[in-house]
Amino acid sequence: MKKWEKQQKKRDEEVANIEKATASIDESQSKIKNYQESITALEGEIADLYKSVKEITEMRAKEKAENEKTIKDAEEGGKAVANAIKILKDFYGESFVQASFEPKGGDRDGNTVSDLAPTTFEGEYRGGKDASAGIFGLLEIIQSDFERTVTTVKEAETKAKEEFEKQKEQIEKDMDAKKEERTTLKSDLEAEESALTGHKEDKKDAQTALGDAKAELAKLKPLCVDTGMSWKARREQAKQEVAALKEALAILEDWKQ
Repeated sequence: MKKWEKQQKKRDEEVANIEKATASIDESQSKIKNYQESITALEGEIADLYKSVKEITEMRAKEKAENEKTIKDAEEGGKAVANAIKILKDFYGESFVQASFEPKGGDRDGNTVSDLAPTTFEGEYRGGKDASAGIFGLLEIIQSDFERTVTTVKEAETKAKEEFEKQKEQIEKDMDAKKEERTTLKSDLEAEESALTGHKEDKKDAQTALGDAKAELAKLKPLCVDTGMSWKARREQAKQEVAALKEALAILEDWKQ
């Protein structure tokens, strides 16, 4: 009887173990799915950040090239204008240039543009004062514009470079954080996959043990269950059978005498 009760208890325990293992398997599978989805999402976000870095780097390179070209063109233009002014000054003389911007009446010595104009083989130079002054004034304005362009574009380039580096640094910072999070999730995923393997083995062991318990119960069943009597009743019946045998034996002995 003790064997029967022991096997019944064993059977019930293994049924509970199977249910527990099944629940653990379901929970692990759910966690694994969530980890995998989170990792996939993070990898997509990391890829987008790599793409962003590439895009802003390409844009920065293009912007830098354009700024450098603008600066170079402006510097060359400024040099060309400066050379033009120098050539005109060398040709007309410094006093002519000053006279171009003196009030009416000529320069300090009283010379006018016409007075300072060179004489050619064809006769006296007929250049006009107003026209000459306008040319020099225009050249100086152009030269000033070139210089201002160089200064402005250099400042814009410095600012653009700083903004690019700041933006790139922030993107890389976000990328590093997501990579670290992905590493943690992968570690959790591996641990949960290992746990799932353990839960499956536990369930398999419990199913084997349950099968053994049921087989043992099947062997004990004819002895303890098939008569439809309780253990106490079967014991009482056995006592009665022993008493009856003893009584029969006594009768037999008396008969022999």
